[in-house]
Amino acid sequence: MTKPPKKILTVDQLLKRNSELRNTLDQSQQLLRIEQWVHQVLPSAVRVARFDAGTLHLICPDAALATQVRYRQQELIQQLQQHLGSLHQLQISVRPDFKPPPPETVERPEISARNRELLSQTASIIDHPQLSKALKKLAKNSD
Repeated sequence: MTKPPKKILTVDQLLKRNSELRNTLDQSQQLLRIEQWVHQVLPSAVRVARFDAGTLHLICPDAALATQVRYRQQELIQQLQQHLGSLHQLQISVRPDFKPPPPETVERPEISARNRELLSQTASIIDHPQLSKALKKLAKNSD
């Protein structure tokens, strides 16, 4: 088990002490600014993945939008160079939005009247308040 810190640091103190954390924060803020500029000329579905060595990597949710961005690539570079002077190239990827499947509904078996009674009795005689509360709730909600 880890010990609690002797002194709780503010965010500014953490950023001053940890240059990697500071760099990560600076990069994420830069990407957010770039994404705002990108959304002025492209739909908000387009996401900025990274900006490195003059290449801006954009992610589109579908191939149709990626194709539209590719057709406008030179125009977009010129527009975005106003904010990103070192921009020379766009890299466009397709990554469909992931939507997890809905959770499966599981049918709970019904608890018999006798078992509900046993749960209630057990809850009343044990010395563990949380377990007692849980058993009482289980006995009550199984109707």
